Amino acid sequence: MEHSKRLFVVLFAAYLCSAQLVQSQNTAREMLLRNKCICPCAHPNAGKQYRVPDKRLNWFDAAAYCNAIGMSLVTIKNADDGQRLYDATGRTLRSSSYWIGANMLTTNYHLQWELNGQETFYEPWADGEPSKRQGYCVYMKPLYPSEKTWFSDDCLTERNFICEF
Repeated sequence: MEHSKRLFVVLFAAYLCSAQLVQSQNTAREMLLRNKCICPCAHPNAGKQYRVPDKRLNWFDAAAYCNAIGMSLVTIKNADDGQRLYDATGRTLRSSSYWIGANMLTTNYHLQWELNGQETFYEPWADGEPSKRQGYCVYMKPLYPSEKTWFSDDCLTERNFICEF
């Protein structure tokens, strides 16, 4: 029963978030910066589940899209998370680049997950990354799980993205 209630709350929140996103005149970035439509989507029982939508969006719209469906942009907090993502998505992720939840959009310029302020400690940057500019978002090119595959870019660039629950 408790699981059903929790699922109902998450689905209802996702519905409200998606309705607000559709009806609002605000941009996705403005909504995220005001902490609207940020849903706590940890799945306590079964670990992470992933979805790779067939869309190319900028980082802000990708985060809003994931939140609207009750998910969030993927977080990769350690090498095990990276391996699980690689194992779960198979060949899907081997041919393109994908936004992940990491970014440097706060005023203190620390790399964090989405806009919740939780700093990243596992950062498998590709050689020469991150670039020295501030205010960037992170994407990955997951060729193999043991490679350093994180890259920084302008958050308004459209890319594929990965949602997680």
